[in-house]
Amino acid sequence: MRPAAVAMPSAGPGPAAPRLLIYGCGKLAEAMLSRWLSAASLDPAAVTVVVPRLEHAAALAAATGTRALVDSASSEGGASGKGHGAAGASDGLSAEVATAVAEADLILVAVKPQQLASLTTRLAVATRPSQLWISVLAGVSLAGLSASLPVRWQRWMPNTPCRVGLGLIARCGESGGDAAALLADALMPPLGAALWLPEARFDAFTAVAGSGPAYVFAFAEALAAAGVGAGLDDEVSAALARDVVIGAAALWAADARTPQALRAEVTSKGGTTEAALRLLLPPAPDEAAQGGALGLPRLLAAAIAAAMARSQALGAAAARSRA
Repeated sequence: MRPAAVAMPSAGPGPAAPRLLIYGCGKLAEAMLSRWLSAASLDPAAVTVVVPRLEHAAALAAATGTRALVDSASSEGGASGKGHGAAGASDGLSAEVATAVAEADLILVAVKPQQLASLTTRLAVATRPSQLWISVLAGVSLAGLSASLPVRWQRWMPNTPCRVGLGLIARCGESGGDAAALLADALMPPLGAALWLPEARFDAFTAVAGSGPAYVFAFAEALAAAGVGAGLDDEVSAALARDVVIGAAALWAADARTPQALRAEVTSKGGTTEAALRLLLPPAPDEAAQGGALGLPRLLAAAIAAAMARSQALGAAAARSRA
């Protein structure tokens, strides 16, 4: 499900290239920016990053070649500092940051959810109707975003393999053919595969794809621990578990068959794999015979349900905090 690359609107003769501003640049946003720059999807000169700390801004500017500004009021607690509260600022927003926000076509908001209300209150003075705003904030709905700032919003839900260009990104909200929307589309391929989903399906996406890499890592941990229990050295067992996961994923990526078909290919009648899979994939009537074990399918279904319930609870809590 890897989409073809979308050409980024380029500068060339005529209108200038669309500008991206990233507000808050933690690990996820910084990883996304790194992917975009390394894939030449963005010109560093067309990117501005706003962060709370001067040392972080200096490090980002040196590492990426982008323009990095400081807005210390965007940090938790809103303490003042260098780059904040310049003369002529409105609502605690420095003139430099306000100008950068006003000039941007696409604004990626990557602050903590509890910082959204104070941030958007201050940024409201610098918005333009043609801008597209992107939120990667967990648990904050489109309705909540629009209530905080009545602009055009998209929600993105990326997972961690975006760091290596193999991620999944759920999207919902505003779309279109204007420069900002085209830039948003062009930023997807370097991260991985993007899909538009109804917002009502975001909790399910979060439970399956957002948290999914952690399930795979948990399986690898358990496999390595089981190998140690079987007599392998820690280092050897950890390396085997890692390479099993990587190799199986690569095989699946290269083979059009289903996981069931690939599993069956490894499972000889009466062999070692079949003996193990009787425990991992027990038929429903055999639960009692297996010591009450749920088996992998129903265990994962229960895990997905728990993750969805937690996602829904976090969304409800975020909504209450804004009320």
